[in-house]
Amino acid sequence: EYSKFSLQIFDINGNLVRTIKNEFGSPGTYKVIWDARNDNGKHVASGIYLYQLVIGDEIFTKRMLLMK
Repeated sequence: EYSKFSLQIFDINGNLVRTIKNEFGSPGTYKVIWDARNDNGKHVASGIYLYQLVIGDEIFTKRMLLMK
C-alpha cells in the first residue's frame, strides 16, 4: 500500500530549512543523507536542527546536532 510521506528539516526556531522528500512510497526501510544544505543549495551552520517525518496522518519529530 502506497502512502504519502515527507521528510523536512527545520532550524531550532521552526523555520523550514530543507525538504528532503515529499512523495508517495511503499512501506519499508529507507536511508537518507542530508548534505547540510538548505533548499537554496547553501551550506547551513552547525547547530541543533529538527527533522520531521510525516507518514499519512502520523508525525514524528526529532532533534539532531549538525557538527562540521
